[in-house]
Amino acid sequence: MRATSRNREKRNRAQARTEDGSALLLAIFVLVLLTGMGVVLLFASRTDVRMSQADSRAKKAFYIAEAGLETAREQLRASLNYVLERRN
Repeated sequence: MRATSRNREKRNRAQARTEDGSALLLAIFVLVLLTGMGVVLLFASRTDVRMSQADSRAKKAFYIAEAGLETAREQLRASLNYVLERRN
C-alpha cells in the first residue's frame, strides 16, 4: 500500500511541475491581452480628444466670423444712415 501511495505522490509532483509552466504562460497571456486593450483605449481616447479640439476650433472660427459679419453689418448700417441723413 505504501508503494502505491508513494508512486501516486511522485506522479502528482511530476504533474504539478509540468503545470507550473502553463500557469506562467496563462498569466503572461492575460497580461499581454490587458496591455493590448489598454493601448487600444489610449489611442481611442487620444483620437477623441483630437476630434474634440478640432470641433472646438471650428466653432470658435465660426463665431469669430459671425462677429466680424455683424460688425461689418453695423458699419454698413451706420454708413447708410449717414448718407441718408446728408441727403435730407
